[in-house]
Amino acid sequence: MITEKRSNLSGIRKRGDKYQVNFQFERKRHWITIGSDKEEAIKFRKKLQYLSEEGTLREFLNESRKKNITYGDAVEEHNQKHLVHLKSADRAYLALKASLKFFSDRKITSIQWDEIEEFKNKRLKEVSCSTVRQELAMIGAVFERQLKNGVINDNVVKMVKPPLVNNVRENILSHLDFLKLLRAKWKYLNHGKEKVKNIEHYIKLALVIADYTAMRIGEILALTWDNVDLDSVEEPKIYIPVSKSKIKRHVPIHSNLKEILIKEKNGSNSRFVINKNKNRINRINKGFKNACLKAGLENTWIHDLRHRAITRWVQEGKSIPAIMAATGHATYSAFKRYTNLSDKDIHTLVGRKTKPLPLITFYDFYNDQMVTRKNRTAEDVLNEKFKEMGVEN
Repeated sequence: MITEKRSNLSGIRKRGDKYQVNFQFERKRHWITIGSDKEEAIKFRKKLQYLSEEGTLREFLNESRKKNITYGDAVEEHNQKHLVHLKSADRAYLALKASLKFFSDRKITSIQWDEIEEFKNKRLKEVSCSTVRQELAMIGAVFERQLKNGVINDNVVKMVKPPLVNNVRENILSHLDFLKLLRAKWKYLNHGKEKVKNIEHYIKLALVIADYTAMRIGEILALTWDNVDLDSVEEPKIYIPVSKSKIKRHVPIHSNLKEILIKEKNGSNSRFVINKNKNRINRINKGFKNACLKAGLENTWIHDLRHRAITRWVQEGKSIPAIMAATGHATYSAFKRYTNLSDKDIHTLVGRKTKPLPLITFYDFYNDQMVTRKNRTAEDVLNEKFKEMGVEN
């Protein structure tokens, strides 16, 4: 920002067919391009000299800057003053890259709503509706900042209707498929020798915690043992100090999960619940997707475990406010996307009973054998089910 000081004006030069006016301000030399008319350049230099003597040069230069700010400049300002301070800074800036190719050198004051709509329609042919919706939201934030700065008079992005997104998962990961995922294994060659690899243990643990607590995967990966209360007999809980919704909350720990976590804590030398060789794990997407592929569950998302937990609580008849307090949902509209209820669940309204989604037990998790009423182990039952489905185990 230019401060108010007296400047020394001097010089006009021609670059190509354009005249530029030169002046000294705060010990720095500045050149302003005027146009192809030399007389206009002379008049403008005199105007700068007059403004400097009147003490209004700073205000004039700032107003000129506002009128000439490009969309690229506005994006960079938004990035430096806001996005860089976010945990998701890289992802947020990535959502603006496509619009930079479209509008980068345009003055932000010249961009109209129908051009934003044209951008939207072009992007809908290239990427998903949810991606376009996110991009429009980020463009709108850039325009909103310039509206507050007084550069523009309206946020034209608000005049463009974002595409509708159906982000409700209609299918839910079944208990059989979840067990199948936890037991995923595949063969690979290592220096010519065939070996067998199982799904990573830390990935299994993260998925089971999500299935019990409905925590977001980022919250689980950041979880430390200091925030896991396993000593309380009546109310063991997990404390989440930082979340997506910026709401601090507690999540209850089921007795089955408590048993698993106690075993994990006793065998861990790391402060992080999810760790590999004592080090924190930042991402499990690649390992998770690979396990899903090997298990034949390509259309499975990590977030499906959060869906399972919330759906189970609703099936069990837990109160909606209590569930939302545990999940960190601030609005019901966001919360209801996670309740994947079936027709059988709806029939409970007239007295019919339905069983909630089963939970993974201690023995399921560690692949120990558990005797059933028919004297078969859980592993035997699962293998038989795999055989019926034609799945090679």
